[in-house]
Amino acid sequence: MVAYAMGGDLDQLAANYNVKRLTVTPADDDAVPPVAAVMESDEALRLRVPAAFEGLSVAGPTAAYEFHARSADGRVADASATSPAPAEVVLTVLSREGDGTAEKDLLDVVEKALNSENVRPVADRLTVRSAEIIPYRVEATIFLYPG
Repeated sequence: MVAYAMGGDLDQLAANYNVKRLTVTPADDDAVPPVAAVMESDEALRLRVPAAFEGLSVAGPTAAYEFHARSADGRVADASATSPAPAEVVLTVLSREGDGTAEKDLLDVVEKALNSENVRPVADRLTVRSAEIIPYRVEATIFLYPG
């Protein structure tokens, strides 16, 4: 079961859905010492596996856009698709890097993946943008009972 599988077992189950674990940061064998690749976590892969069926639709459902965006690059932490007007799709990307703001190169990778002929319906106008990160601060007083 995908919900309980981990590591290689999860990779095998994901392969049944034609989904593979993404590379977040590639390996650097030239570094001293060599740096191993950082791969997508089990939790992130576990979210993408059941969404694979949504990705089969070429009718433009939001879940299909979100699945393809999350599968475009390992640096995509999350994606949200909205349609502010008919045949207009705005896809917002949250990055795993830095504060979550997606860099231009990541947005370009996602846009290229979503503009593929077998992903985006012909009539949809697609806009890919970064999530707007709003910093905030929380102040709280915590009361604990004795014991």
